[in-house]
Amino acid sequence: SMLLKYRHFDNKAVVACSGGPDPMALLDLLSKKKKVQSVLIVDHSTNVEFHEECVDTIHEFLKSRGLRIRLIKKKIWNSKPKTSSLEEFWRHERRRFYKEVLDEELNCNTLVTGHNLNDLVETWIISSFNGGSQLMPRKTILGDNILFKPLLHTPRENILEWCQKYEVPYVLDKTNLLEDSTFDRVKVRTKLLPAALDIYPGLNQMVRRRSLLTGD
Repeated sequence: SMLLKYRHFDNKAVVACSGGPDPMALLDLLSKKKKVQSVLIVDHSTNVEFHEECVDTIHEFLKSRGLRIRLIKKKIWNSKPKTSSLEEFWRHERRRFYKEVLDEELNCNTLVTGHNLNDLVETWIISSFNGGSQLMPRKTILGDNILFKPLLHTPRENILEWCQKYEVPYVLDKTNLLEDSTFDRVKVRTKLLPAALDIYPGLNQMVRRRSLLTGD
């Protein structure tokens, strides 16, 4: 089905966009609903070429749709302390960073990301192995601001279909697809999840139902 299971939020939002299919589909959907305040492009200062490709893709998309939406380009500089995991570090870092961006956007208090059902399931699996199954929240309060994930219950394949149908361009981060990746999440995505779905095809829907029950 082409439907992006989209959760509504009040007013307009800053869309955090990496140029990947999920945030680009979200940007397309929200711009059609006139709910985009501005687009935030985060530069993790790790892959210059990839970042430039993302910026070009977003520029081209906005131009092709005739959208006059402000782009905010910001770098995250901080280097990771020895004590925390890389994923954990970046998650906290991004939250702090998002709050900072929204504090500067005087007339907008919502930031949205393109996280989808696959991200929700991957997080649930990883956290289960670490001793406590966690559901990625759809809504996180950051002081006076809100971090919101409108596509959290939409499967990734629906998002890719949307991009194809509406000719939404995107860039793929090759490091997310490497079989020999050192990142736990990529290993779960490429190796563990396909095996888990083979044994238990209802896994995604079970996690989705549990998430909807939390009602955040």
